[in-house]
Amino acid sequence: MLFFGTLALTGCASSPFVDLGPLSDDDVERVLRERTTSAAPLHAELVIEYSDPENSGTFDAVAVFDPDGSMEVHAFKDLIITVEHVFDLVFTPETYDMELRAEDGEEPIVESGATADFAGRHPEFGGFFWGREAFCLPGSLGATIALRRLESQPIVIETALRSGAQVTWTMDPATLEVTHGHVSAPEFAGNFLYEDYRRVGELFVPGVVTFADEAREIRIRVHVEDVEALANRDF
Repeated sequence: MLFFGTLALTGCASSPFVDLGPLSDDDVERVLRERTTSAAPLHAELVIEYSDPENSGTFDAVAVFDPDGSMEVHAFKDLIITVEHVFDLVFTPETYDMELRAEDGEEPIVESGATADFAGRHPEFGGFFWGREAFCLPGSLGATIALRRLESQPIVIETALRSGAQVTWTMDPATLEVTHGHVSAPEFAGNFLYEDYRRVGELFVPGVVTFADEAREIRIRVHVEDVEALANRDF
């Protein structure tokens, strides 16, 4: 279960992006770090559309992303008089916990282990595992970056996520709105599309995120119903 207190929430009905004028490479890095660096965890209420070759459906979820790279996703179906759990995922830098709903009378899967082992055991959850902040803070930058730009073309930045995956961000050169992300890791590659941003304090958070793992034919579309920063948080 989650226990938290609200720190602050600043919503925005219109786009938060404005033309920033000429920007040096250092300016680009500074602005992106300001938009994606949070001292507090983010809590979001979501509606998720999911499809793969064998399953498809829509369910609700709550998610928490912590600045240290930890993440929780708790997915469920609201059946009005009861709640049907779909899955629970918890990643910390060292360990993971997972519970999957039982199918066709089978026992639910309840599992814990070292975080480093998760992707190999459960590649179907690679988007959540490797993506992490790519779902909530597009443009997040690791310790080192490689920036490329051509005149009148999108800015492209290559860096690393907290999961260890490599990410390539593509953004508008005038506003630095991140429109696409490509995340890659051993035996994993996924593409992210971003729409409908809003501000949460100084953070720029997308309202709609579409993820696709083409190799596994997995597609996830996340609609952010509400998002806020938390005053305190316990994993």
